[in-house]
Amino acid sequence: MALPMKFPQYTAFSRPQWTRLPTKEPLSSDAKAEVKTDLRNYFTSYRRDGSFRMEAKFSWTSERMALTLNHSRPTKNLDPKQLKSICNKPTLLYWAFSAQRDDRCPLLPFGCIYKEWFRYHNNKPDIEFGHFFANPIRMTSTGPATIGGILEAHQALCDQVSTLLHNISRGKARELLMGSWPNTEHYRMLPLCRAIVVVLDQFEEDTEEEADGSISVDKASLRQTILMVSTGDDSGLSAPISFESIKAQTLPLARSDVPSISSINMVRVPLTTAVQFVADLERREEAAFPDSRHHSAMDSSLSPRKDGDTETFAFGADMWVDKIMQEAEEKGIDGVFETWESVRRVEARKRGEKFGEFGPYHFHAKWK
Repeated sequence: MALPMKFPQYTAFSRPQWTRLPTKEPLSSDAKAEVKTDLRNYFTSYRRDGSFRMEAKFSWTSERMALTLNHSRPTKNLDPKQLKSICNKPTLLYWAFSAQRDDRCPLLPFGCIYKEWFRYHNNKPDIEFGHFFANPIRMTSTGPATIGGILEAHQALCDQVSTLLHNISRGKARELLMGSWPNTEHYRMLPLCRAIVVVLDQFEEDTEEEADGSISVDKASLRQTILMVSTGDDSGLSAPISFESIKAQTLPLARSDVPSISSINMVRVPLTTAVQFVADLERREEAAFPDSRHHSAMDSSLSPRKDGDTETFAFGADMWVDKIMQEAEEKGIDGVFETWESVRRVEARKRGEKFGEFGPYHFHAKWK
């Protein structure tokens, strides 16, 4: 779901006088190098801060994309978008009915997870083909209410996904009237996703505003608790899952359906701890099985497109920049929007100004 590349609504009053002057051509070799560097950075920011952010938020908030559990076992056939939303995730988040508001999942926990996930990966996580911490599974009032019921539903869902992916790879998946099944070379069920689930069963509503009226996502991440549950299916992992390393961060389970003598291996921790723990597990598994995922492949659906194009014309930053620069050679710097804007963006920075900067896709006005 790439963002359509549209011209910003610049007006004679919204941009400085100097930006309206034509670009002097040809560009010097240094100026051309600066523009190419700027375009590469734009390409990266567009994919990470634009397309991926929008797609991630949409997956967590859209009713059309929502995966729901009405019973202990999934009864609905997955469509391509839902299948993609489960693939390439190290875990799934089961959102209890008791933690919803008006049959909806509040957005703040997503914001907490997103920020912590990016921070863990130094703001450069793998964003290709839907890779992210988790996708939410919303449980209805008739869905599983116990941890045992959630584990049963999770196993059934994982089996359904694995079977569907297998059938797709063999050309035996059911025919679709619209859309197409994902390429199983890039979309797969991660073994770690079978081995651990997270359950949001209590929503922390006491969110205090800062002095400036904003909401600290970091503070919310520490207040919001979450359950991490080992399913016992460690068959595809390099080692069993143990919560011993985070024992000091654990909180009372506060679950009447899981007695202290239960054989279910689970902990309650702050949301921040859960994200870090799952990310550590994924890093461990990728180190043990370095060929398990195609890290070099790029998801073209996240990349910039020209107005009217249904697909991007490039699969990497260098290819995209080369195509843009080639077009500018033919039409002139000011004849191609991307180079017209880039030249002025570079010049604005030298002047200590801002022009045409690509900001992150909006999550919430009050979050920081």
